[in-house]
Amino acid sequence: MVSNSKKLVKDREYWASACVLPGMDPRSEIDKKCQDCCLFSSDEDSILIVLFDGHGAEGEKVVEFCSKVAEDFYRSSKSSDPTQFLVDLTERCHSALQKESTIDVTSSGCTAVLVYFYNGYLYCASVGDSRAILGTLEPPKHSPAPEAQMGEERKMLEVVKERRKSFLTTQIFPVQLTRDQKPEDPDELARIVKAGGRVQKITDKKGNKVGPYRVWELNANTPGLAMSRSIGDITGHKLGVISTPVTTKHQMNDAGDLFIVAASDGIWDVMENEDVVTFVECYREKCLRDLESPTRSETVSCKNSTIAQLLCEEARVRWYTIVENEDVMIDDISCVVLELQGAVEGVAHVAKPLPDRENKELPAKNGKS
Repeated sequence: MVSNSKKLVKDREYWASACVLPGMDPRSEIDKKCQDCCLFSSDEDSILIVLFDGHGAEGEKVVEFCSKVAEDFYRSSKSSDPTQFLVDLTERCHSALQKESTIDVTSSGCTAVLVYFYNGYLYCASVGDSRAILGTLEPPKHSPAPEAQMGEERKMLEVVKERRKSFLTTQIFPVQLTRDQKPEDPDELARIVKAGGRVQKITDKKGNKVGPYRVWELNANTPGLAMSRSIGDITGHKLGVISTPVTTKHQMNDAGDLFIVAASDGIWDVMENEDVVTFVECYREKCLRDLESPTRSETVSCKNSTIAQLLCEEARVRWYTIVENEDVMIDDISCVVLELQGAVEGVAHVAKPLPDRENKELPAKNGKS
């Protein structure tokens, strides 16, 4: 799925683009369903970005249902308290899944990241490990949320990061707008343990701990959630997993703030915040803002793509490094990019690409966009 739109809020133009790339099994043994979904809506006063990342057998149904609930809630239930609006929207999704849908959410659910642009502020909320960041020329004295670090299991990406990184004449600073919630975080861990759950990594056949920390029943190897907050997941919620989002508020800087990126862990598992903001600033002015339909070309480049699609394709290229070393599937990859202003004087892409970056053409095979 690829979409783009120009937004007009209080007589100022903004450009939004979104992309969802289905994950894939590189060994073609499993037909993986896409479980990511995103939306952006606006009125004369505000813009709402929402991205859901589903999991479990019914994950794709969960995100589709929650997207409809979020869209309706935005149109009908905005309040004078933007932070409470985001909390209520998230809880509404969780409640409606159980009371108003036929979806089995015993062991299925989704994460969520929400960005509400209103009256000069960014109000943000997150449930799980989807994330939103801001690209800016002037970072604030205090960040709304601590910067997440890539896990030890992704150290193999250091080489590909160095090989594929972008270069700018002026530094673009990433500001993390939401806080990832992991089961091993002290506060999250304490709540889960108190509720009778346990938090451990998976142990492989050789006795090695692999992958992220997960939430399990005390005496059973279920449900194995890799996040401490989620929408749905009734079994997990009996073990201390909650749907209440972590919220932040950030005052915008019209002079320095350039764009917002909200994305699923399909991007954050392979790219750090700094990688993302530098990449977006390097290529967003070269990409299309009036794309009428997604490209069907064998290659994806700035000439036939939005910046959201180009970013997702870059993440997919980096996923290939992981699957070469681990027996895993490529995750669904999704993002929304909201451009707050166009090109900024003095910010330019340094002509220092390596051969495989010469034209920034990435393979679009094995997936629909």
